[in-house]
Amino acid sequence: MNYVFFSSSAFGLPALEALREQYGTPAIIVTKRDAAAGQNRTPKENVVRTWGKVHRAVVLQPKDITDTKFLSILRKTRSDVFLIASYGKLLPTALLEMPRRGTLNIHPSLLPCLRGPSPIQTTILSGKTLTGVSIMLTDQQTDHGPILAQKNYTITDPHITTPQLEQALAKLGAETLLEILPDWLDGSCAAKEQDHDKATRTKLITKKDGHIDWHESALMLERKIRAYQPWPSAYTFWKKGSGKQMQLQLLRASVIRASTDTKLVGTVYAHKHIAECADTADDAFAVTTGNGALCVSSLKPEGKKEMSSAAFLAGHPDIIGAILS
Repeated sequence: MNYVFFSSSAFGLPALEALREQYGTPAIIVTKRDAAAGQNRTPKENVVRTWGKVHRAVVLQPKDITDTKFLSILRKTRSDVFLIASYGKLLPTALLEMPRRGTLNIHPSLLPCLRGPSPIQTTILSGKTLTGVSIMLTDQQTDHGPILAQKNYTITDPHITTPQLEQALAKLGAETLLEILPDWLDGSCAAKEQDHDKATRTKLITKKDGHIDWHESALMLERKIRAYQPWPSAYTFWKKGSGKQMQLQLLRASVIRASTDTKLVGTVYAHKHIAECADTADDAFAVTTGNGALCVSSLKPEGKKEMSSAAFLAGHPDIIGAILS
């Protein structure tokens, strides 16, 4: 099989590995341009480009996917199929129709549910326990094309985070793609139109979405902590007595009953880790919310590494009684 692979995240790596073992390295890997990261805004190589370099693949990072020179390069591959796994850009019709058997996409939801840019995060935010993957024939509309195959995935871990669910669905998507590809390539399977009346859409997540509103329920905020890892992260601000504001990224928390003597939302109070909160009896702290409270197990203070609540309290006992914003 001669193919081109489009991906810009770790979601595409299991499919790349499986395809390489079965069909060899892709003719070309197309990925997004390296994004600036860190205080110095130095471009950071994405994981797909790194994989391509390790396996000596041709990797292209076009600034404009409608560029005629770029399209000409793809056309010359005379590919059987183009494959997409979290590339992050809509592909033009001229590109989609180049390969002999069209362009297939691995999508991490059971389409037509959760179309759009954040199906994995939205699955966690909604508290769903059933999700899955869809292999679809790509058209010009977002996640709109007919379905070749779908597989369910049941979430059994109540503490699952976005990276963990992404990894599980990426592996399932790779397996499903490899199962359906031979029949698709020889024309012995057909794609089925989606029920567009049942379609739901997900939103583009922004940095502001991670800012915690303590008036929300503890249940919703606990889901956000898991859904928004590693980006934009769920974060709050503590204004210390000196007036300096510290950002705190919350990395793990559990829902508990609100303290009866604490009324204002966002108020921090001491709380021992118990069975409903964690596996140890270390010191921790909880925060009141609009409904219930959150027992915080681990966090990342601004400019510091991840640490336990106990370690943070040892250095910042004055956070008890503070109101987070």
